[in-house]
Amino acid sequence: MLSTDTLLPAPWSFAAAAGPQSEEGVSLRLWHRRFAHRDVKLILQLQRCSRGLSIRADHAGARSAARCAVCRKVKGPSPAALPKRERTSAQVLDVLHGDLRGPFPTPSLKNQRYVLIFVDDFSRFCIAYLLKEESEIQEILPKYITSLSRSYQQKPKALQMANGARVPLAGFQSVPGRTRHFVQGSGTARPQRDDLLFRNDPVHA
Repeated sequence: MLSTDTLLPAPWSFAAAAGPQSEEGVSLRLWHRRFAHRDVKLILQLQRCSRGLSIRADHAGARSAARCAVCRKVKGPSPAALPKRERTSAQVLDVLHGDLRGPFPTPSLKNQRYVLIFVDDFSRFCIAYLLKEESEIQEILPKYITSLSRSYQQKPKALQMANGARVPLAGFQSVPGRTRHFVQGSGTARPQRDDLLFRNDPVHA
């Protein structure tokens, strides 16, 4: 066990660090705050094994430290966990959540500034893609849906973007050369990047 001589150099003292003190010493409440709201028992033990630490150990200071509002808030019982949201899916690939964020001020090692995220509503499986430009989403999304279809032997049913709109994907076909359209989601006066919706058939915005 380390001694106080090992922890504190010889010229150093608590009295010098504590600043001006009265003859009775500094109140226990003040030392409680100085030591990052440590318990009273530990502070009194530190006084016995340290030189120059003058503490006025009165009952008023002990009660004040025990009733510290900061300690009650931080060290008290944690609030009950938030209720879990009910899932709207019954199995994997019923609903996929998508979100596009960026551009970020600091690029990645490959000069990518956008992040495209997909989360399966049932399994909570998440995958992220780094993009250099927003236009790359038109290549990433069909490849992602195709890879899911091959892995699970079934196709995703719907894609829900961050703006709350849900787009059915039941008719999605991975056919080389087929045109797939992205249109701006409705409901906002100024379309945002995360309002991009995937449509498998031609849609006029």
